Amino acid sequence: MTFKVQKDENVLSETLFDLPISTYPDLNDMVEKNKLYDLIYDIYREHREAVKDFSIVAWSKLDISNL
Repeated sequence: MTFKVQKDENVLSETLFDLPISTYPDLNDMVEKNKLYDLIYDIYREHREAVKDFSIVAWSKLDISNL
């Protein structure tokens, strides 16, 4: 996140002095990949929580129709 803040500050400075705006392709690529990784991790986190919930359930009292 620090790199993104620095990029934003640089873009503002470049705009202020009417300089060509830097594109930062590696940073932009990293941000896009992190969005994908966040989606994957959210799925993993939901699965981990479901496994934890299932491990607590008393299987003899489980209502199959709720699944």
